[in-house]
Amino acid sequence: MSKYSDELKSLVVKEYNTGVVSSTKLAKKYGIKSGNEILKWVKRYRGLGFKGITKKYINEKYSNEFKINIINYMKHNKASYSETSFHFGISESSIIARWKKEYENHGVEAFNNPHGRPINPVKKDKREKIKKILTREEEL
Repeated sequence: MSKYSDELKSLVVKEYNTGVVSSTKLAKKYGIKSGNEILKWVKRYRGLGFKGITKKYINEKYSNEFKINIINYMKHNKASYSETSFHFGISESSIIARWKKEYENHGVEAFNNPHGRPINPVKKDKREKIKKILTREEEL
């Protein structure tokens, strides 16, 4: 979860873009840990617009093919993580760094392993029952 609200990020980026105040002074003014944090927001804002500095409430799922294409793009273009994230519209370059590390360590198989917490079997059973009920209603 982000420490700073979307509204604060937007306000700080707009104020920085006026060119009147430095990132260090803005960090002190708004209680942000460092000016470098603000510079990251500015860079993401310039590359992706407001989408680049907003919180995501739904995690996007990327296909294995997409991940491999990104890694290949980096290799062929000698692009950095941040350049690649801007090119593909991914707001966090650390995601790409993780994919690359997994790919280098385990090859394509790394992307076939699921991440995150496994599904609770009780909740899975409830979901299946709900789906069955819906399909019966759809039959009518």
